[in-house]
Amino acid sequence: MSTPPDLGHCVLCERQATARCSGCKRMRFCGPQCQKTVWAVHKALCSADPDVFRQAPLSQTELADFRECGNTPYPEPPGSVQDIMPFKDAFQKPGQAEGEGWEELLELLQAPIPSSGTPRDDEDDMDAAGLREDMLIMARIRLCILYDYGNSDLRYPPESLPWLEMAELLSSISACYQDASAETATGPEYPIATICHELNAFLREQLIVYRVHHELYKGKTAQDIGPWVPLIILARDRGLAEIDRAPLSSGRIRKDLRAMMEGKYDEMREFGVGPDGRMRPAVHP
Repeated sequence: MSTPPDLGHCVLCERQATARCSGCKRMRFCGPQCQKTVWAVHKALCSADPDVFRQAPLSQTELADFRECGNTPYPEPPGSVQDIMPFKDAFQKPGQAEGEGWEELLELLQAPIPSSGTPRDDEDDMDAAGLREDMLIMARIRLCILYDYGNSDLRYPPESLPWLEMAELLSSISACYQDASAETATGPEYPIATICHELNAFLREQLIVYRVHHELYKGKTAQDIGPWVPLIILARDRGLAEIDRAPLSSGRIRKDLRAMMEGKYDEMREFGVGPDGRMRPAVHP
């Protein structure tokens, strides 16, 4: 009898993987439950370059909501200065017809993730990729402000929660890169393109954290939440290990990232403790 290949651990839980994703052949799962849960976010990345992280394009719900906030004054958080200019006017370039720049932006926000065969060595390709990622971050952070503070009935679309959280994380990481670049007065025009290369593995782990968050948010009691907490802590710890392994050009960036992520979600630990007083196993509920 032949010995089955060792596929390592499941991408979501602590169990041994028994199968790979039939599309990318890289994601490993212990069974259909974990595969189905992760597929909600992995489907956007399955056919893309496995060595470069990319954000999913705006969903149809996000796009409709973004169109709405483009036609209204910027809904700022309480206590900040309100911008009286409709947001879409900011994308009007000299010589363009009215609304042309806005439509170009909407097209970019719907652009699919480049396939795994897309070249990424050319500087122009890096800038184009960086522009797409930066605009998606900007759009989703604006949507978060709209959902939290806007004078409308719009609410967070549940299926987009992992990507909305990812946009906020990428914005914070970009600030770390910019701070590090300021020390040497050098750095790429779009640091997000470099981030997507250097922190690819970490970002993919963190996306799993945000996917589990989505399930956790559905819980109404501690009993509902508890089984998901060990999975969040497991993915967080795997992400920290990827920060340590990442080919970062700056020690300051690594230090700042670890400071940002260490201890995160520890406040949830109490909900993950079982009746025996120990943390529940990190397996799919």
